[in-house]
Amino acid sequence: MSSDANTPVLPNCIRLPLAEDELLEVTAKAKDYAIMHGAAMRSKTAFSPDSLNFAPFVLVPSSFPRKEFEKAVALQPIINRLMHNVAHDEEFITTTLAETIKVDEFTANLFNIYRKVLAHGFTQKTSLGMLRSDLMLESGCPELSPRALRSAAGEDGGQDAGAAVGQGAGAAAGTGSKEEEHQEQKEHREVQLSRATKERERRATSAQSAYCCWKQVEINTIASGFGHLGPASKTIQRHIASVCCDPTIWHTCPRAVR
Repeated sequence: MSSDANTPVLPNCIRLPLAEDELLEVTAKAKDYAIMHGAAMRSKTAFSPDSLNFAPFVLVPSSFPRKEFEKAVALQPIINRLMHNVAHDEEFITTTLAETIKVDEFTANLFNIYRKVLAHGFTQKTSLGMLRSDLMLESGCPELSPRALRSAAGEDGGQDAGAAVGQGAGAAAGTGSKEEEHQEQKEHREVQLSRATKERERRATSAQSAYCCWKQVEINTIASGFGHLGPASKTIQRHIASVCCDPTIWHTCPRAVR
């Protein structure tokens, strides 16, 4: 949620905030549901072969436009191929990580493992990469700037149109007869006004949106044991939606990614 009441935001598909008693109930049910549906892990601090903890998950899903989600899905095979090529390019990895491994211990340890594997050679002919892409909607767009919002509200429209008309009148001065000059000024003014109107309409439409595009901010590999958490998270959040709101919310909310 934005702290600025004038900033456009994507509407929630679930009524928020939840009442405290409802929140506690939903949280407890979600934890049990997570464990029963495979979103579980061993404790790192008190390991026991006889017990499981729920894996961390987001209780309430964030709204994300379906059309942007589908764009991201369509691009993933290309991004996956790029990551595969990078992972098998020894020269590229060595060059790009040369400075990083000097100051980052975690990356240095991974790089040492990589060098050892290269030294012994690859024994498997097939490799599988399980990748997780982190996406965020971009809101710092020119059409969503304060100036664009003012223009969309019509605060700058009169000034822009007036300046355009004035420029048109000056450009037409001194050419032809008075009648022709008047006609040229009129036509030029109509063109400029039409352009100004269309621009304001375009900005007004854009300004109502909370984003202009999405950007991939990170990509991570996932351990095979955690590969199930992606689809499991979707199942958990569907369950939460059915508990704390209308069970058909995924069909009635046009922005929900189903």
